[in-house]
Amino acid sequence: MKLGLAASVSACVMLGACASVTRGTTDAWEVSSDPIGAKVETTHGHQCPATPCSIRMSRKSEFVATVTKPGYKPATVTVTHKTAKAGAAGMAGNVLIGGLIGIAIDSTTGATQDLTPNPAFLKLEPASIYDAPSVAAPWAAAPPAPEPPPEPEPPLPPPPVSRPLPPPPPLSPSDAEPLRLAGGPPPAAPELPRVHAGNVIKGSAFLRAGNGQQRTCAGRPVRLFPVNETTQAFVAWTFGSPAGGFSRRTGWEPQPFDHDVQFATCDAQGVFVFDRAPDGDYYVAAVVSIETPAGGSVSYLVQEGGTLATRVSVSGGAVQSVTLTR
Repeated sequence: MKLGLAASVSACVMLGACASVTRGTTDAWEVSSDPIGAKVETTHGHQCPATPCSIRMSRKSEFVATVTKPGYKPATVTVTHKTAKAGAAGMAGNVLIGGLIGIAIDSTTGATQDLTPNPAFLKLEPASIYDAPSVAAPWAAAPPAPEPPPEPEPPLPPPPVSRPLPPPPPLSPSDAEPLRLAGGPPPAAPELPRVHAGNVIKGSAFLRAGNGQQRTCAGRPVRLFPVNETTQAFVAWTFGSPAGGFSRRTGWEPQPFDHDVQFATCDAQGVFVFDRAPDGDYYVAAVVSIETPAGGSVSYLVQEGGTLATRVSVSGGAVQSVTLTR
């Protein structure tokens, strides 16, 4: 019996404990954000330049990660560790093989632990224009050079001396307004140009979630902005085509054409309406954001959905209907 116990202890020491061998003492912590491309820094010195990314660190780490991106408010997430199912199974193997020695090794190395939350997702809120200076988009035109100050205008000459005008000559019978007999038709009013009340652009937007359920744009913003050289470059870069498409982002940084953007909100059925739109070509961009629980014992949300965009033309007081989906 003493010989069997010694053999078990030797096996555990040589293997470095069951969980330590099968799982390792480090893990890859994954982090993503909406929008992507944010910088991640942790309180124990780790960092990555742009999300989504992963950082390898000890399984028993405890830290706070800060995610930052120009134009958005910083967001933080607290990461700790917990005993994983695989780690518990490895510890049970240590009890069979090495007893208290195996348990002590795995408890010290942290091989039984898993980082949580892992992966982590953070949704960044847009910052106010007063929080930080906006970053120019790659397609935005360079700011115009300052104009030179205007030259001072020469002083005006003194006004001429006014003299009384002679009285007008009396009207001749041919110059006088023709008399209209009592009861005759009134003179015709001048014809004014006809102006239509404006065009109407209405529609709906929806996507299907990972569980198969249909989600609409209900309660989410819809943008309408004219088609021009700047907006075409923006749509092509954001949605993959100048005709529109789909993007995972649910918002964007301030753009040079923001003053031309009209906003509407989808109703409970996911329907939006823009009325009194002038004749022309427009882009319609609707947000369909889906956030679903990750499941298990982790409390963070998984981001699905994004923004749908398409191009539409209206003229002559027409009513144009569009449906945005993929």
